[in-house]
Amino acid sequence: MIIKKLKIDEFEDIGHLELSFDSRVISLEMPEADSVLKAVSVILKSVCMEDLAVDLCIKPGTSISAEIDINGEVFFVTARCSPETGGFDHDVRDGSGNPRNDFYEMIHVCEEEDRLSFFQYEEGDPYSRRLKQYKESDKYYPGSVFSEITDGIGCTRTFRALLNEYIKEFRSQCFSIRDDRRIAIKSDGEFVLTGIGGIQEEINLSREERGLFEYLCFLHINDFWRRVESIRNINHVSRPMMICGYGYRQ
Repeated sequence: MIIKKLKIDEFEDIGHLELSFDSRVISLEMPEADSVLKAVSVILKSVCMEDLAVDLCIKPGTSISAEIDINGEVFFVTARCSPETGGFDHDVRDGSGNPRNDFYEMIHVCEEEDRLSFFQYEEGDPYSRRLKQYKESDKYYPGSVFSEITDGIGCTRTFRALLNEYIKEFRSQCFSIRDDRRIAIKSDGEFVLTGIGGIQEEINLSREERGLFEYLCFLHINDFWRRVESIRNINHVSRPMMICGYGYRQ
């Protein structure tokens, strides 16, 4: 899925803004980045929209529209403020102007994948430990939470096998061209930085370096989910990945 065009009117701190994109990975380096992330979550009916709902600043004239390309098929999505509910009414049309009520069913992803389509680095929940949390889901996700946020597949033998395979086959990758540090995965699933000889280093990273490290981990986790979906659903539609300045704030 590629969001080719996005138009925002009277939303948050935006009076009027039109943006064009040509890639599934969108890096937002602009003062309105947070508001654009929220606008995209509204258009896609992301679970993140529910998290942000209490903070959304909408007005009677609020409108968000997008032109979205899915495997060559174009859809036009509009979300307008609903005075009755204080939320949004959505309308989806195909390239011929026909209503497409199946759009949101077609682009459905589990809650975990939904959250992994938005990157804003937060120190309290590092992506570098995400696969470790999957591997020890009973410890990190109470009750049936992990099953719920993965639409059930997280608790299957297939998921466990894919996870163990991904961790075992992962090859360390360059972190910085300025030194010998590389990104690797420990056997428990945690991403780490290594030095010469593959020995784990305890490095005091700057906030910018930490943001970059977590961003690269974020990409690897999305790669893991791509493998999961290649088995679970051959018609899976991958969400755009919205990146907000590696997530760190000045």
